[in-house]
Amino acid sequence: MRLDDIIARGVATEKADWFRRVIKATVKPDWEKGPWVAGGCVRRLISNTEPFASDIDVFFSSEEQKNEWVERINSSEKYKCKSQKSNDHNTTLEADFVTDDAMHTIKLQAIHIQYYQSPQEVIDSFDYTICQFVTDGEEFLAGDYSLYDLSKNRLVVHRISYGVASLRRMMKYGNQDFKVCSGAMASLLQAVADNPELIHQEIEYID
Repeated sequence: MRLDDIIARGVATEKADWFRRVIKATVKPDWEKGPWVAGGCVRRLISNTEPFASDIDVFFSSEEQKNEWVERINSSEKYKCKSQKSNDHNTTLEADFVTDDAMHTIKLQAIHIQYYQSPQEVIDSFDYTICQFVTDGEEFLAGDYSLYDLSKNRLVVHRISYGVASLRRMMKYGNQDFKVCSGAMASLLQAVADNPELIHQEIEYID
């Protein structure tokens, strides 16, 4: 699917144009080889809300690609990187993105909890269907039920890999007025009951 197909459904054109401009200048995504932009900022864009109210989550095909990307962002005068914070799972860079008429502060989060070989692998790694969106600014891919669940504003479990992080995110989405039904809670509890190793309390997940 093309991102333009989603834009035609009601996303403000100027917002989509700005989104493309930012990610193509900073992330430089590549649909075939990575990196890719996925998760919250893409969801916000297609929901016609402010996409950069969420970090720009960037996913990579290898550690080498991630390292080269972080170095490029840090060394670019155009992006004017102001800060960098890292842990074992992600690296967050705050940068001033300069345009002809203004300067905008954005947050770019390099995800390195694992690496991916395709956009399909990226969206399959997310815990909730409303996070399963990936784009390079032109191509767009969603989970099988993601657009439907987003239209209904409901939280549905896709995959639980990090139990504590997913529980934390469940509470966050509830505070954002997503409907957290008993089925979602039961799915999370059942996944952890089936495999207690999924608790992973040390993981700080994304989005």
